Amino acid sequence: MRLILAVLIVLLVLAVAATLDALIYLGQLPSGTRTFSLTEPSNVTKLKVSDINGYVQVHQWSRSYVKVNGTESYLPPGVRVLVVRSGTALTVEVTRPALLSFLPIPFFVNLQVWVPWNLTASYSVGDVNGYVQLNLLNFTSLSASTVNGEVVLNLRNGGEALASTTNGEIDAAVGPLGKLSLQSVNGEVRLTLTSPVRSGSYLVSTVNGDVWVTLPGGSGASVSLATVNGDVKAFGNFTAETSSSTSFSGTLGGGGATFLASTTNGDVIFTG
Repeated sequence: MRLILAVLIVLLVLAVAATLDALIYLGQLPSGTRTFSLTEPSNVTKLKVSDINGYVQVHQWSRSYVKVNGTESYLPPGVRVLVVRSGTALTVEVTRPALLSFLPIPFFVNLQVWVPWNLTASYSVGDVNGYVQLNLLNFTSLSASTVNGEVVLNLRNGGEALASTTNGEIDAAVGPLGKLSLQSVNGEVRLTLTSPVRSGSYLVSTVNGDVWVTLPGGSGASVSLATVNGDVKAFGNFTAETSSSTSFSGTLGGGGATFLASTTNGDVIFTG
């Protein structure tokens, strides 16, 4: 009985999907591409951006207001882009009815957000199918995540930053931060410090992929590297060094910051 019910549900889902696809083809449902743009006052201390299918980009610019640009493609009924302001908190969110999450109907919403360069705020950016990119000069805290896609970070000054993806790479170029965590499951992770670092905590890891960490001259750090199936390579003037083919620990430039870099299946390459 349960098997019959499950088969009926699958057939119903396929039938609804086929019907919606046919209606889109016949022009009875929204199709094609539409763009939108809006502006908000600059007094934002918290920005949240959430997408389902499509990329998300957040940039800082020289203008004195917040701008949101979006491109919608083939949105089925019920899928909406909500922009909600509550005090100094701004939310940009793509929502859909629960039923549509089970239907194979392609749609995309690409979002671009610009905020003033002198704005210091907290950021939370999430996606499901699409890449996430943040280019920020100043921030207090940051969270960037996606399930299927790449995460790209270009950060200058800030406190805590967390980035994660399940299926995709992470590429981060950052200045000295209080805390940074970059975590992938299936994909390479690359971290480049753009100026010397002597404080803060940095975690860089993946399961399937290589890990690359690069520090400029003048940095001071305690470094711990590890892999299971791969090689560990450390380049720099280290002291208090212990190493093997799959692990390394040492102190660079007298210490200061803490770096932990690891993978299960891949190499770890550290240059300082």
